[in-house]
Parts: sequence; C-alpha cells; structure tokens
Amino acid sequence: MNNALVTKEQGSLSEQSVVALWVVKEAIHLFGSCIEVPITKDFIHAVKRALSEYSLFLENQCKQALLEEEE
Repeated sequence: MNNALVTKEQGSLSEQSVVALWVVKEAIHLFGSCIEVPITKDFIHAVKRALSEYSLFLENQCKQALLEEEE
C-alpha cells in the first residue's frame, strides 16, 4: 500500500509526511471525492495553524543551517 501511495519522487518523505498522506487519502475516501470535503471554520483554522507551524519549522531549519555554517 505504501508503494502505491509514495512514488519514487516522494521516496525520501519522512514518516510524518507519509502518515499525513494517508490521513488525506482516507478523508477523501470517506467523503467520496476531494470536492465533497466540507470546508468549515474549524478546517480553515486547522489549515492556518498547520501553515504557521510549518513556516516556523522552516525558519528554525534556516537558523540552524546558518549556525552550523558559522561554526
């Protein structure tokens, strides 16, 4: 199943990313199609929170890379 979900180009995805892909795939399956997924206020807030956390993660990675480069 994982081979069908993760292509060769996506082979270096972390375990967390693979789990996220499974969650998205299962949610779409439950609603029948991606256009049937209800867009609620909670859903929008969750997406905004995820984007904020991802942006913070990228910022921290950049800072860490700069610190390692200075050393």
